[in-house]
Amino acid sequence: AYFTADLGTGLNLDFGQHKKRFGLEYQKSKENLRTLERTLVYRYLETFGFAGRELNLRYYRTSKEDKRRSGYSFSLGYNEAHDLNLIARWQRLRTLGSFALGVNGILQRDKMDNGAQFVSGFGLDLARDTDAHHLEIEALMGQDPFQSEFERDFGDGRKVYFAGGKLLYSHRFVLQASAGRTFEPVAVASFLAKDIDQLDLNTVELLAGANYWFSPHARLSANADFVLTNSPSSTSTRTLAGSNFVLQMEVRW
Repeated sequence: AYFTADLGTGLNLDFGQHKKRFGLEYQKSKENLRTLERTLVYRYLETFGFAGRELNLRYYRTSKEDKRRSGYSFSLGYNEAHDLNLIARWQRLRTLGSFALGVNGILQRDKMDNGAQFVSGFGLDLARDTDAHHLEIEALMGQDPFQSEFERDFGDGRKVYFAGGKLLYSHRFVLQASAGRTFEPVAVASFLAKDIDQLDLNTVELLAGANYWFSPHARLSANADFVLTNSPSSTSTRTLAGSNFVLQMEVRW
């Protein structure tokens, strides 16, 4: 951050090159995710600037279990392509039992060859985190600026909207509490339709992984990420293009 200020009572102001905090995954640093990479929907959002990093000014209030159940965030961002965006998020802890509820919105002004267009996105998420269990449920929807521009120039002028969702579950097994040694299997199922007018053309992600913590500062992780995509020529057949297996050792200090 180039500038940060603590305004008291949980209020903060940041200015610098930061994450675009649209969606649940982008409320966390990458090293704090259960998976090694961001999941399918977020990788797609990065392609047209709904997610990633850029210069932004952010005003926010943190939430705490014992004090403030509700928190919020507003950020104004700008990137090298001269696009502007406004991102808002509201979160409330213990909304549905022990679940935290989050609501996100983004409004983005994209420059085009012959002008500009405004596009938007919306997200809803539920998260539950206990000593043993972690669960995330997300739904995201918005306008694809690239495909909408293409349809305007070469198609019928319609706006193209995407929709996606994710279910993530992990379970922590404590092997040696004094050393911080734990084992955590992770499972993810994601769905992405790049055009809601053609829902039969979609991508499904199935990820199986595990994190083994030798200590609070050392983690060995493995992810088998299966990305299953169909095509207009054969909606019943799916390819594994983009699938991968990653093994990674992470040490923090």
